[in-house]
Amino acid sequence: MNIIISVFLISLSVALVGLLVYSNIKINKKRAEMTKQIDALKKEVQELENNKEAMESSLQQTQTQEFVEKEAREKLGYKKPGEEVAVVVPPATNSEGAAEPSKSFWEKILNKIGF
Repeated sequence: MNIIISVFLISLSVALVGLLVYSNIKINKKRAEMTKQIDALKKEVQELENNKEAMESSLQQTQTQEFVEKEAREKLGYKKPGEEVAVVVPPATNSEGAAEPSKSFWEKILNKIGF
């Protein structure tokens, strides 16, 4: 009877140790996943902070009088008193986007005939 109890206690101890080892492995795996997530989130936070700083800098720049004047001139065509606005018109293009060279009267006729 003593031997049966000893075998039972040893089996119970081995099972308990096996359960503890399995739990420890699961916990370590979960910890590694969480560490990866934390690192990824820290990197994302750093990128967002950099974007925020860039946007704040851009916002400060857009609030200057020089920027407002430049945008009004370039996009709205405004001018200061005494200034003149010059508009540059791009050359006419064909459907392929290339400028079409002017042809003489005879070149046009030969082109229509098929030469």
